[in-house]
Amino acid sequence: MLRRASELTGYRLGARDGEIGTAGDFYFDDRSWAVQSLVVHTGSWLSDRLVVVPSSALHPADQNNRIIPVDLDKQDIERGASPPTGPASKHPPHLRGMYAMTGCHIHAADGEFGHVEDFVIDDESWKIRYLIIDTRNWWPGKRVLMSPQWVERVNWTEAKISVALPREMIEQAPAYTADAPITREYETALYRYYQHERYW
Repeated sequence: MLRRASELTGYRLGARDGEIGTAGDFYFDDRSWAVQSLVVHTGSWLSDRLVVVPSSALHPADQNNRIIPVDLDKQDIERGASPPTGPASKHPPHLRGMYAMTGCHIHAADGEFGHVEDFVIDDESWKIRYLIIDTRNWWPGKRVLMSPQWVERVNWTEAKISVALPREMIEQAPAYTADAPITREYETALYRYYQHERYW
């Protein structure tokens, strides 16, 4: 199911033998846009440490109970999970945190048009399907979705993301509303509008 990253933040993490903490930042590969790991706030269970759980151990989120099941035992996490920062856990060059990317400016082929407000994650494949772009500085009140596959390049030094689309086309794109679910019909209309091949 497609879920906003900000919605998943704070969900409880349920290991096979009990809860292990709450969801924090997601780390993803900026080439494949696949989530690689999730930072977990362990609370009192593990002396309030931050640990990293690989996405391969994550099951789809349970929205009703606000929990993400984890296919690990507490002992597995205590023994093998590493802290998200520090010399012992230097990230590969293409591994990025979603918190760090939030706020990045989006540049179309003919100028800037907004910034990254949030992400939409497929919690079955744990891939980023969309960037939620806030365009209020240009078009009051409007948010749009953009597939990361439409991103041409990312300049992390300047916090700038470039896409090969004209601003006018983005301005007239189907609007996104956070309160409404992202249906397959909406996605089909979005991809048809941008004339891009669908991911499904």
